[in-house]
Amino acid sequence: MKFSLLRSSRKLTWFYLGMEWSLLFGVFALFGSWMVPEVNEPHYLMKAKHYWHPEYLKNDFFLQSSATHTVFYWAYGWLTTILTLPAAAWIGRISIWALLSLGWLKFIRTFTPRPGLPLLTCILFLGGIEHLQLAGEWLMGGVEAKCYAYCFVLFALSSISRRRWVSAWPLLGLASAFHVLVGGWATLSAIISWIFCDRRCSSFIRMFPWLIVGGIIALFGLFPALQTMQSENLQEVADANYIYVFRRLSHHLYWPSFPQIFHYRHWTAWILWALLFSFTLFSKQKRRAYSIRIRRIQWMVLTSLGFSCVGVLIPYLLPADSFWVSGLLKYYWFRLSDIFLPLGLSIGCLSILLMRNQSVSYWKPIFLTILWILAFGCLGDRIFQRIQQEVPRAYRGSEQAAFEDWKEACAWIKINTPEDAVFLTPRMNATFKWYAQRAEVVNMKDVPQDATSVNEWWDRIRTIHYEKHYKVWLPSLSYRHEEQLKWLADKYNADLLITENRFPKKLPILYQNQSFIVYEVPRGKYFFPK
Repeated sequence: MKFSLLRSSRKLTWFYLGMEWSLLFGVFALFGSWMVPEVNEPHYLMKAKHYWHPEYLKNDFFLQSSATHTVFYWAYGWLTTILTLPAAAWIGRISIWALLSLGWLKFIRTFTPRPGLPLLTCILFLGGIEHLQLAGEWLMGGVEAKCYAYCFVLFALSSISRRRWVSAWPLLGLASAFHVLVGGWATLSAIISWIFCDRRCSSFIRMFPWLIVGGIIALFGLFPALQTMQSENLQEVADANYIYVFRRLSHHLYWPSFPQIFHYRHWTAWILWALLFSFTLFSKQKRRAYSIRIRRIQWMVLTSLGFSCVGVLIPYLLPADSFWVSGLLKYYWFRLSDIFLPLGLSIGCLSILLMRNQSVSYWKPIFLTILWILAFGCLGDRIFQRIQQEVPRAYRGSEQAAFEDWKEACAWIKINTPEDAVFLTPRMNATFKWYAQRAEVVNMKDVPQDATSVNEWWDRIRTIHYEKHYKVWLPSLSYRHEEQLKWLADKYNADLLITENRFPKKLPILYQNQSFIVYEVPRGKYFFPK
């Protein structure tokens, strides 16, 4: 009889866990179900497909550059060889949502088995990422290497909170293998947490072999990244770093370029987090198991704040023209705090809900109600955004009619042009390769990683899209003279041009619609005036 009751109880427990996981999966899906392709999906999926099929768009400059995230390309890219790109994107998204929901459930249940709290903290966590970011970091936004890296970081956090450092290091190694910066910053924060929380009660000698195992796994992500930094010309490396940080990715790397509202809300959130952390440190319940476990994670959150502060100080502590400024800023000092701050806030709220003090028991229901109101507000905001979305965020425009014209033009190109054709394309486009399946000379989104290619990329961007005489970026290639376009085609071995249908050119027209036009561009010997 006892055995039968025990078995029924276990079945019921697994049923409730399955229900919680399903709800968490639904929340992650809600926050991540943007229209395909998402902002970075063309960048990563096209590269992954090229990794498995090197002849695919072999004339494309970006695809021919060094591959940094080789573990991601190897583990995921094979899907692009048997499925369409949209289908591969959705399967990748679903796998990420499943791993994240499992990791979050496991993570929160290290603190409490109470039902409902994993769901509440998850919504607050995702809403916090969306509304409290400083450097534009995100977790739910399509398929790319860092999404899988964060899955392993979440599983590692579950192990760290339970003081299972032996299993945490290999998991962080896997995160580093998929994305060396995500895993690397998380590993450094974990080391700091171990030093302040567990160095006296967790044997370093017992942990050391597993730290080595994690390091060996991480090498699969570190080695390709180090290869991109190899260059005999230090000036070339310095120029590439400057371009990467200040010309292409300043909105992620250089804090004065972040929107002012991001500063206010992010640093205000840090103050709120500090208040919540103080409850964990100084409350009468600080010796309870859940409080000790939360404290280990909050030390990692505090470490990520330290990384952000270093990123803020670098431009002020070093000379502006120093090689080291851009060389250091390119390592995404704000990345971890954009994710860990919302995580720290969510488990900080959880720590208050778990308190058993008589003095706080009467206002805990009020606090819980406020949190659920915030959670439903985040869900409602996300649903509203999804309903309002008419075009994929990867498409650099907001008009649905122009987007449909863009897809129609790309579909015509895919069917009616040679597979080895190379196109001159709009500077801010990010989806030409996705829809047209043809190579392009360059675009602003697809920046390579190695120094030589970064310099070449910037030279192409400026040569094609920048008007030196007036010192302005051209809104469209339709502003170029026919002879200039011929010279560009000759210089970069391009055969065709797709641009906005604004100013007709005396070039052979192959296709046109209301918004875009495709020209054949004969090679020419025109030279730009200096």
